[in-house]
Amino acid sequence: MHTELRISETGAVLEPNFHDGYITGIAFERDRIEITLKSVEQHLYKLTLNEPSAFRVEGEHLGNIVYNLGILAGRTPPPELDFSGTWLPDPRTWSQAVADGQLTLCWNTATLGISFAALCRSVDLSFIGTATSLQPYEPGTDLLE
Repeated sequence: MHTELRISETGAVLEPNFHDGYITGIAFERDRIEITLKSVEQHLYKLTLNEPSAFRVEGEHLGNIVYNLGILAGRTPPPELDFSGTWLPDPRTWSQAVADGQLTLCWNTATLGISFAALCRSVDLSFIGTATSLQPYEPGTDLLE
């Protein structure tokens, strides 16, 4: 399956559609963070944050239901994306780098569970398979039916 990534002008990921999907795992490596996502259609994806410079996560409830996943680079972050305070360093220190395409801003707003915001060099999204019942994903493996 080909992963067609479609993003709105404000950075919201439109395709694949992760609304009401799930974050099923987060793995930290030295030079990347891998986040496993499951769509409502039970498709598994790996979201790789390459060379992260900041990562903040909040919430640890059962469910981890995605409300809004966003990726933004090469555009000025819209004012409604306010990550000041506990989320990321002062936006004045990174918003121009995002607008210039030097950094990528990636975030998830949760319906329930984990919300995160990250600054990284780039983001990759890859399809890794279709989820099967009661089979957890392990980083570096594929779950295929």
